[in-house]
Amino acid sequence: MAGILAVVGATAIYLAAAVPHAGYAAAVMLTAVLAVPATMIIHRRHVVSSVPPLGYRIRATTYTYTFDAADAGRQRQDIETTIEAVRGNVGLFEAKYRYSGDGEVRLSLVEPTQILLTHPDMTYEGWTYYYVKLIRPLQPGETARITVRQEVEDPHRRMDFQVTKTVRRPMKELTLIVNFPAAGPSQKNIWAVERPNAMTDSSSARLLEIQYDSSEHQAKLHVEKPKPGRTYAIEWTWPEYRTTKSP
Repeated sequence: MAGILAVVGATAIYLAAAVPHAGYAAAVMLTAVLAVPATMIIHRRHVVSSVPPLGYRIRATTYTYTFDAADAGRQRQDIETTIEAVRGNVGLFEAKYRYSGDGEVRLSLVEPTQILLTHPDMTYEGWTYYYVKLIRPLQPGETARITVRQEVEDPHRRMDFQVTKTVRRPMKELTLIVNFPAAGPSQKNIWAVERPNAMTDSSSARLLEIQYDSSEHQAKLHVEKPKPGRTYAIEWTWPEYRTTKSP
């Protein structure tokens, strides 16, 4: 998603390096309007290539999902991604998300040396795309860390119970972290899984080792060299969430 999903079924916050849709023309157009808000829908056809479409590979990604201690209907997700350039002048990072709640999703950047490009109309097949412009383009072998913050609201408690990441291309490390409130689900009702893909039902999921810190109410999944094409998730059950609405 980071995303959040139900144990069986629908999508919530999916945060992933976006699947490419139609060559570099869209990226060039977007780069040309960096000084003004993005107002276009960017679609590129899916192209299978050994060279990533925007010229970088993802080395590591960490999603940290945190429930507000006072109101569980408010959440925050920080997505930290380290990219490495595989060609010259890499200046644009692309990602996407989908949210299963019915509230607003607000994006912001943690790093001041980057520019966030987003617009409500930059959507495709249910996904909302966004882009991050690097002030100093990367050259081959150089790396950059991009940290995006998502603040979401789910006033009617409709979000699905899962934080998930579908791996599109090889990476070295993937980490998912969920910080629950003290009144959240118990440890026995939290688990981690690997699925063949995002839409596979839970019967095809493989349980993974999960770390749980009871003092912090934190669940963590760390995967070395996650498999491309696989979906990794932390899932839970929490009946009280449905019945306790925001004021």
